[in-house]
Amino acid sequence: MTSTEPIRSPQLNRLQQELESGNKESLKLFWKRIKEQGTPLVEKFESDDQDRILTFLWQASGGLKSVALISQMTNPTTYPMTRLLDTDLWYVTLQLPASLRATYQFFPSDLPASTKGTFDASWADYRSDPFNPRTFAFYDDKEDPTGVKLTRSVLELPDAAPQPWIEPQEFVSKGKVQLHQLQSNILRNERRVWVYSPAKYTAGLGKPYPLLVLFDGWAYARLIPTFTILDNLIAARVIPPLVVVLLDSLDVETRLKELVFHRPFNNFLVTELLPWVLTQYAISTDPTQRIVGGSSAGGLAAAYAALEHPDVFGAVLSQSGAFTESLAPDEK
Repeated sequence: MTSTEPIRSPQLNRLQQELESGNKESLKLFWKRIKEQGTPLVEKFESDDQDRILTFLWQASGGLKSVALISQMTNPTTYPMTRLLDTDLWYVTLQLPASLRATYQFFPSDLPASTKGTFDASWADYRSDPFNPRTFAFYDDKEDPTGVKLTRSVLELPDAAPQPWIEPQEFVSKGKVQLHQLQSNILRNERRVWVYSPAKYTAGLGKPYPLLVLFDGWAYARLIPTFTILDNLIAARVIPPLVVVLLDSLDVETRLKELVFHRPFNNFLVTELLPWVLTQYAISTDPTQRIVGGSSAGGLAAAYAALEHPDVFGAVLSQSGAFTESLAPDEK
């Protein structure tokens, strides 16, 4: 787990001692090693093999007044960094699980860390780690004017769980993906809908297919290798062949309205989306064969849809669902 107690990196402790003793060359040698080995620094505890000491570094001089580490691997998600003496080295050290896989960014600013709103910057102000070549890019959705391009640094420790399903595998047949436009009279908008049908999909022959409905469809279609994952899982018989419907979110404002306890959105799912899917694809009408899912607000919306319509959706896939006590259905 993430430690909230102050932790000092053994390497930084030694560097500070050398600088305080007058060894000015030690900082140059330190940065030379960092450029060769990369960041963050990963160090072990003497008596704890489950966690690691991770130190994130930022090099800056001049008028920079604050730097923050920003990552959802931590709680809170923003950690102000500390300047080492009067050097160009900024750091934050955390205790994190040895099996961690996550992304992170930095927010350097010419404003003091105590300034209100300093760390509420737009994504365009965030920076990836120049000493870490591994990145994950959130590309613009060219059809969506609200799309944001963002690059995050990737942290993957040696004990992180393997991910065998995310890469295309030889001899695995690919499913078919079709892009549709769906008009909603209830929501008074139109959106893209991606539909995945498995390899060897046959309509009208044999048993109907299970259904998975996912919110934030563009993210699942473009940022997450969802279709590759489905191909691999189906080929390995981990899951049965199924039809997957990915619903687009139109923009940030509409997304937060529709995915946070919004009954009209549930009505759209039940009375507009599902009847449309039934006319296009051979899907089961058995609620035990229908799954609704999403991440963050989408995970919340999935749980709410199944709660209100258990006769339609018999299972929920909520990935980091945005459940909070500050929201309740009667507030929407």
